[in-house]
Amino acid sequence: MRTSAKFDLFETIIYVGAEIHGPQGSIIASLALDTGASNTIVNSDIIRAVGYDPASGTEVRIVTGSATPTARELVVEKLDAIGQSVHDLCVVCYDLPEESGLDGLLGLNFLRHFDTEINYSNGTLVLKPLHIS
Repeated sequence: MRTSAKFDLFETIIYVGAEIHGPQGSIIASLALDTGASNTIVNSDIIRAVGYDPASGTEVRIVTGSATPTARELVVEKLDAIGQSVHDLCVVCYDLPEESGLDGLLGLNFLRHFDTEINYSNGTLVLKPLHIS
């Protein structure tokens, strides 16, 4: 089933509301759609709030525009965004700068489950699940 969401054409970032599910419930996070990010990134406070311990994740290096810091990677039970869900999604726990106003980035490891359309003429994101045999 195709789903869509509107975004503000005048913003410099495409904001996506995402619901992150864990053993202690779920929380809505404000993520930036980032087609240049291999993985979805979520601030550690959000990860803790849904019942995970970021320290229990596997240590990974991430590459940013200016550095290669270490972070922790773990699997969340489900992430919902743009009307679609991905179960058992691997996320990187990394705290973006506070001034970004973001709880993280929605990366390619979420988007690769869908045919994704970013339509700038009408400000919509469209996701259609892939059915790969």
